[in-house]
Amino acid sequence: MQDDFYLRFEERFRGAPEEIKQRLHAYLPTTAQVQAFYPGGLAIDVGCGRGEWLELMQEQGFEVLGIDTNVDMIASCHAKGLNAECADAFEKLATFETDSVALVSGFHIAEHLPFDTLMGLMQEAHRVLKPGGLLILETPNPENLNVGLWTFYMDPTHRHPIPPLLMQFLGEEAGFADNQILKLNGPAAPEEHSSPLARVAWSLSAHPDYGLVAQKQRTEQQAALIHHLTRNDLERPLQQINIELEQLQREWEQLHDENGRLKAQLKQDVEAAKARTAAVEEHYHAARRELHDTQSRLHTLEDKADKVYQQLLSTHASLSWRITAPLRFTSRVIRKGPGKAKAAVLKALRLMLRLIIRIPGVQPAGQRLLDRAPGLRRFKQRLEGQPVVAHGGHASATYQNEQRRRITSDLEQRLGQHPEKHQEGDQ
Repeated sequence: MQDDFYLRFEERFRGAPEEIKQRLHAYLPTTAQVQAFYPGGLAIDVGCGRGEWLELMQEQGFEVLGIDTNVDMIASCHAKGLNAECADAFEKLATFETDSVALVSGFHIAEHLPFDTLMGLMQEAHRVLKPGGLLILETPNPENLNVGLWTFYMDPTHRHPIPPLLMQFLGEEAGFADNQILKLNGPAAPEEHSSPLARVAWSLSAHPDYGLVAQKQRTEQQAALIHHLTRNDLERPLQQINIELEQLQREWEQLHDENGRLKAQLKQDVEAAKARTAAVEEHYHAARRELHDTQSRLHTLEDKADKVYQQLLSTHASLSWRITAPLRFTSRVIRKGPGKAKAAVLKALRLMLRLIIRIPGVQPAGQRLLDRAPGLRRFKQRLEGQPVVAHGGHASATYQNEQRRRITSDLEQRLGQHPEKHQEGDQ
C-alpha cells in the first residue's frame, strides 16, 4: 500500500490533528506520575503517525522519539519539528538498554499487528522501560456495536479487533504489575431513568476506543512518592471541599434568611388580602340588606298603589259617581266662562235626567208627577229637545218665553250661590 494513500486515509477518517491531540489529554494524569519519577525522561511512540502524541509529550517536558514505517508520516512529524525516524519498531527498541525508557506508547497499532508480533512488542517494551515506567496501547473498542460491526473494517490494514479483557491479559503476561483499561471518547452515558431506546443508541456510539495503561513494577521509593502524591491529591480536594462546603453554608444561610423574609412578606400579604376580603364581604352584605329593604318598601308601595287603584275603580263604578258626573261636568264648564254656561248646563241637565229615569221605581213616580205638573213636563220636553205640547189649549209665545227666562234665571241663581259644592262634586 502506498504511504501517501494511508496519510490521506487518516486525514479523512481519523480526524483533524487538533481533535486527536485534544482526545489524548485523557492520559495526562497517568503520565504525570512518570514525569514525577523521571523528569525529562524519554518517551517513545511506536507508529507515531502525524505526531499528535509526540507534540503533547514534548509539551509536558518529555524527550520524544517517534517511530513509523510510513515515510509520509515521518515527513509530517519533521515538518512540525518533532524527532521521528522511519524504522521497524522491534529493531529500534532492541537498540535501547534495559530499564532506559520512561514511556512507550502505541496508538492504534495493535489492531494492525499479528497476535504474536503484538505479544513480542509488549514484552520488548517491558524490557526497555524503567521501573514504574508506562506502556500505553490504544485500539478500537469492539464492545461498541458501531465499531464491532463495521467501522473497524473501514481500515484495510486492520487485522482483527482485540477485546479489552484480552488486552489486559496480554499486559499481565508481558510482566506488567498494574494493568488498567480506560474507556475513551464518545458521548456520556445516559441517565438512569433514560429509555431503553436511548441506551441502545448510546451503546452504538459509546467509547469507540479504549486504552491499556500498563505500569512496570515500581520501586519502594516510587511507591512512597506515589503515596505522597496521592495523599496530596486527596488533601487538596478535601481542602477544596471544605471551602465549597463553607461557601454552600453561607449560601444556605442567605437562602434561609431570604426564605424567612419572603415568608413574613407573604404572611403580611395574606393578612392584607384577608382584610380586603372582609371589607368587600361587609360591603356586599350591606348592599344585600339595603336591596332587601328597598324591595320590602317597593312591595309595600305596590300594595298601597293596588289598593288605591281598586278604590278608584270602585269609585268610578259606583252609582253616585255616575249620577254626579253631570254636576262635575257643569262645574268645569262654568269655570270656563259665562258664554258657554247655558249650553253646558242644559247638556248636563239632560244627562242627569236620563240617569235619574234609569233608577228603578223612579220612572213611574216621575210620570205621575209630570201628569200633575204641566210646566215641569214642558221643561222636560225642552231638555230632551222635543216640541212642547200644551195641555188644555195652546200657550202663548209670551208665556213660553217668560217661563223659559224664569227657569233659566232660577238655575243660574242656584248654581251661582253654591259653586264650591259643584267643584267638590266634580272632583
